[in-house]
Amino acid sequence: MARPLFTTTVWNSPWPGDAPPREAILPSGLSEDIPSIRYADYFAALEAALSSHDLKPLRSALASAWGETVAAEAVDRVHLESVKHGAFYHVARVEVVVGERRISLVMNSAVSDRGQAALEREWQALARVARSPGGLFFPRCRHKGRFHCTDVDGNVRPASYFLADWLDGYHEFHLQPLREGGQGLHVWDGSPRGRLLVGSEAAAVYREGARILTLCLDRETFQQVFPWHHAAGDMVVRCGTGKPSVRMISARDYRTLVPAGDAPHERTAAAMAFFFGLTVRLRVDREQGTGRLVWADAGWVPSMVEGFWWGWREAQPRAGEAETDALRRALLGFSAEDWTAFGQYLLDDLIVDPEESSFIASRLEDHANELAVALGECLE
Repeated sequence: MARPLFTTTVWNSPWPGDAPPREAILPSGLSEDIPSIRYADYFAALEAALSSHDLKPLRSALASAWGETVAAEAVDRVHLESVKHGAFYHVARVEVVVGERRISLVMNSAVSDRGQAALEREWQALARVARSPGGLFFPRCRHKGRFHCTDVDGNVRPASYFLADWLDGYHEFHLQPLREGGQGLHVWDGSPRGRLLVGSEAAAVYREGARILTLCLDRETFQQVFPWHHAAGDMVVRCGTGKPSVRMISARDYRTLVPAGDAPHERTAAAMAFFFGLTVRLRVDREQGTGRLVWADAGWVPSMVEGFWWGWREAQPRAGEAETDALRRALLGFSAEDWTAFGQYLLDDLIVDPEESSFIASRLEDHANELAVALGECLE
C-alpha cells in the first residue's frame, strides 16, 4: 500500500526555509523532566505513530470527525507542524488531505511521566466537558494512542498522544497597554503586528469567556474547568467582521473547588465561589504570555459579570427560578468587604502558578470593590 506524503514545518521558525537543522532540539518549556529530543526524531516519531496499522490513528480520527470510514489509500498527504512546547507536552498541528477535503487536528504528545499523566487527565476532562452545555466551545477528542520516541542519548522513550479538533482561525491573545492609557487585547493572528481589540470588542471577549466557562459548570457537583490560564493561551479568539468568537483550546482538568452541600444556602455559596474565582482568573495574564504577571482593567469587570449571569441562566438543566433568585439576592447582598473576606478565604484554591499568590492577594480588595459595583450595575 502506498503511504501518503508526510511533510513537516515549524511554526514561526527561526531557520531559513522553516526546516530545523538536524541537531536542533525541541524546546521543553519550564519543565526539567522532559527529555531532550531532536526535531527530526520528534517528527519521525509522530509520523510513525500516525502511520501505524495502515494509518489506523488517522482513519479513526477522520471517522470520528466526518462520521464516515476513510480508506488508508484515500489519504493523500499529511502535514505536521510543530507549534508549541509546554511544561508537560508538545503540540503539533496535523493537516490531513483526502482528495478535495482537508482537516486540521491537534496532536498533543507527552514523553515524561508527568506529561503523560496530564495528557490522560486532559483527555478525560475534555470528554466530560463535551457532555456539558459548554462543550461546543471546546475541541472534540478524536483518538488517543501510544508510541515511542528516541531522545538525544539514543534512549527509546515510551510516549502517549491524543488527536483532537484544531480550532482553525482562532488565536491566542494577551493584555497589552495602550499608548493613550488603558489596555487592549493583542491577538496573535499570524500577521506581523497582530490585531488589537479594544473597547466593546475586548469586552465581548471577556463576556463570552465568562459565559462559556459558566456553561461548563456542573450544577450538581459544581465541577468546573480548572485550572486554566490566559498566559498559556487556553482561551482563544477569532476576529471577523462581527463580534469576536471565543473558544477554549482544552480543559486541563474538570474538578470541584468548593463542594456544594444539599442545603439551598450551600449551593448558593458554591455558585458564588465559582463566580468569584471566574472573575479573578479572567483578569490574570502575563505580558506576551511568558513575562511578568498583569491584571485586566476594572472596566471589563461588568462584562465578566454579564457573561456569568447569561451562562447561569442559559445552561441546561436550567436552575430553578427560586435558586436563581436566591443567587441574585446573595450576589447583590454582598458588600465589598464581604467579597474581600470571601476572596481571602478562597485565595489558595484560585492559584494556578505559585507566583500568583501575592500578586492576586494584593489586588483582592480593589477587585472586591469593582465586583460589588459591577453587580449593582448588571443585576439590579
